[in-house]
Amino acid sequence: MERRTNFLYLGGSLWMLFGMIQAVFAQQPNPLYLTLQTRDSSTNAIYVRNEVYHGSETAIIVVDMWDKHWCKSFTEESKELIPHLNATLQAARELGIQIIFAPSETVDFYAEFPQREAMRAKHAAPVPVNVFDPKPLPWGRTGGCECGPERPCQEYAAWSRQHEDLVINEHDLISDNVEEIHALCRERGIKTLLYVGEASNMCVTWTRSFSVLPMTRYGYECIVVRDLVAAISGNGYDPDRKALDPKLTPEYGSKRTIEHIEQHICPTISGNQLLLASGREASIKKARPAPPRTFDTEYVKNYIPRGPTQSFRQLCYDYNWEGRELINLPLKFTKSSPAEYAELSKQANMDAVLVLAVPHHGYTTHVSDYGELFPGLGYDWFGQVVDELHKRDISALGYVTLGANFKFMRDHVGLPQIRSGMESQGQFGGRGLCLNAPGYLDLVMNYSKELLTHYPIDGIRYDFMVSPYGCDCNGCKSYYKQVYKEEFTSWHEIRSSADSSRYLTFNIATLKRAAHQLNDACRSVKPNVEVWQNHLDPAMEADINTGRLYDIAYVEYGTPFRLLALRGILDKKGIIVGQTLKSPIRRLIMALGARCYQYIKVDQETALPVGDELTWVKEDLSPFFKMVSEVQPYLENATPLSDVGILFSENTRYRFPHYDRKTYMQACENITNNYLQASMPVEYINVLDLAKKELSKLRILILPYTSGLTTSELDIVKEYVNNGGNLVIMGDALCYNEEGEQLGDFALAEEMGVQLIRNIPIQDELPVTYASTTEKITDLTHVRPIRGKTVESLSHQGQQIPLIHINDCGKGKAIYVASASAAAILNEATHRYVGELPIQVKNSKQVVLTHQPDQSRWILHLIDDGDYQIRIKKNFAGFGKIDTTFPESSELNAELKEDGDHLVISVKGDRDDRLLVLK
Repeated sequence: MERRTNFLYLGGSLWMLFGMIQAVFAQQPNPLYLTLQTRDSSTNAIYVRNEVYHGSETAIIVVDMWDKHWCKSFTEESKELIPHLNATLQAARELGIQIIFAPSETVDFYAEFPQREAMRAKHAAPVPVNVFDPKPLPWGRTGGCECGPERPCQEYAAWSRQHEDLVINEHDLISDNVEEIHALCRERGIKTLLYVGEASNMCVTWTRSFSVLPMTRYGYECIVVRDLVAAISGNGYDPDRKALDPKLTPEYGSKRTIEHIEQHICPTISGNQLLLASGREASIKKARPAPPRTFDTEYVKNYIPRGPTQSFRQLCYDYNWEGRELINLPLKFTKSSPAEYAELSKQANMDAVLVLAVPHHGYTTHVSDYGELFPGLGYDWFGQVVDELHKRDISALGYVTLGANFKFMRDHVGLPQIRSGMESQGQFGGRGLCLNAPGYLDLVMNYSKELLTHYPIDGIRYDFMVSPYGCDCNGCKSYYKQVYKEEFTSWHEIRSSADSSRYLTFNIATLKRAAHQLNDACRSVKPNVEVWQNHLDPAMEADINTGRLYDIAYVEYGTPFRLLALRGILDKKGIIVGQTLKSPIRRLIMALGARCYQYIKVDQETALPVGDELTWVKEDLSPFFKMVSEVQPYLENATPLSDVGILFSENTRYRFPHYDRKTYMQACENITNNYLQASMPVEYINVLDLAKKELSKLRILILPYTSGLTTSELDIVKEYVNNGGNLVIMGDALCYNEEGEQLGDFALAEEMGVQLIRNIPIQDELPVTYASTTEKITDLTHVRPIRGKTVESLSHQGQQIPLIHINDCGKGKAIYVASASAAAILNEATHRYVGELPIQVKNSKQVVLTHQPDQSRWILHLIDDGDYQIRIKKNFAGFGKIDTTFPESSELNAELKEDGDHLVISVKGDRDDRLLVLK
């Protein structure tokens, strides 16, 4: 006997004893999750479903993995399966699955093997319980030589045993007798049979007594492991039709056979599922020769990126959500032309395109050492698109999905790191993939490094910076220990403990770690590439300050508020504001400094827009981008002018339930929108930047709920108001420390001239009237005046509550407003006690005034159509004349006059997209 069989030679009775012991220990409490794949018999649509199995109730039948086949090509193909079979069978053994080798017509070779002897004693004639006569398999009776159209091999019984490299474990069994196999299954309670081996259109499925068809008739659930079987058909010749057929390759024959099996016979699974279930890496894939990459590595190394901070006209042809069903994957990009893709971008006047290298599907469009190209791609599509864009002077920005990788999720479904259910055609919802999943961040970092190493991309963006709460995968357990220096127990126990907040802070830490690791991975390859990330904004659960890592901020479904907030909170001049190019605010966000961006739906085969989307690109987007290109010199390095600031602290979120900053951001948004409507863009100041900011330029600094300031940060705020600033504190701002714990009083109670009594619960909304303004507020804080003057009170539940209180503080004022949701009342109060805004626009028109210090000029963007009269205080902006107009002055009638301490600008005309350049 040969050592390759890897077993101890034992007597039959001793072997049976071992078998009984194995059966006892094989009773596994942990379920085995398998994803079963079937197809619609008419449309070939792929359907998947998750089922739960137990290793002790499952067996694998290894069919006819002979040492030699009469077809030389098929013999060589068999050898390629052996290492994958050995790895998968070992994984199955560890899962408690019984392995049965069934080498038909050669079992006599194993007559003295204990694995054979243990089966020989078993006999039980199976009785059919199902009528099952499916459609015959392709080449199921005619399949033959795969050496070429000439079919030179002659049929004969070439086999004498299993392939010698196929490892037989001591607890495995050997039989090609259906009675023996049936008796074993009945004895062990085995209900499910997984089939591997050859040939999938013959011995595996129907020609043997233990094949799928007869065992299905006997009541067993049969499943074919699709990547561990191979069909025998032809090569350039179709034996069913007895005709030459160049498309019929061995690969095509095996693929078509699997489709037939899934349509008519039984479900299939991937062997990778067994590897993953046993804690191994997925390693089985049908090898395709890697196409050559487009670019020389040395060229890429020396390429200088022109990233999104320099691009104002960006677009994404979005194939993330198109064709997510498994049946559609082979269709992706099959009719796509990189040259047409780039040419349409040029015609639409774009200066940057976001090109999806790894979209949500989880397959790649670039040649990857770590992932798989889309099935329908046979060339470096991503590389050729980048090349064609660069030929047209358009930046190519690479995209890698992060929190929504459907292929990874399908491969790992059933494991703890996948927290969302799989739909019937293989799709998933968002937020279901744990970013701590073992090996996953390494995969994303490897994608990033190879993109930056092999492709001259101008930037790289990640998407779906989200991770599910309450995951207890091995990655989470390991990271939990790293963060908290103790072993993970269970989320139920943690949430019931004194440290229940860890349920929330762990998710924040997970997102922060992912951001840092991805950023570091990119910088390690190309330090000058611009990196940015989705879902680091006021609406999401990640720590906003994490976005300060990156070169540019991105906000999807952006608004002027979120643009201004991110600009200040992250201290970035460049903000990409998505999904606004089809909205009426596109001129406004452009004037406020946004990089215009949109993603549009495309055809999955061409990767280009069609129908209404294509019409929009040509007829609406293209002329708008042409205008943006013309005014781009007036957009670059321009900052909106403002003398109103909002002080932001990320620590404020910790005082709210679930650390949800929604209430805080809603208050900030209301204030921002009120001022912006009056043509005053609010400047956001992050407490992290207080030491370097020139606060004295701000006439008003507002704190709506803002809390968690350190002693040094509070000292800077004190200095601001003492030196003449107007500090506005709203609601219970400054009443909480950095951890969100309530203080006994306001941190600046002395400067404010009030003491905290309590927060008053408000049911729904409370109408409050001040001056000519009536507003519905959602919060109310009761304070006791200790100095200064209460200038307005309201009656609530029989008590007089100070609504607005003012206290002189050094050269400035501390103004207290009892509700952080009272944005309109705030405007009235500051107008009355601080003074009018330095820019006034008649007739409810809206403008944005920006400053380009490097050009020593100011740009006045006229957002609305029609005639304007704008009054601007001379000390607010240092210009004295209209230098240039857009469009040309013949189309735009504008004049500037002095009126005391104001400059008055009059504009007439109905032309869209107007601006004035002032010096």
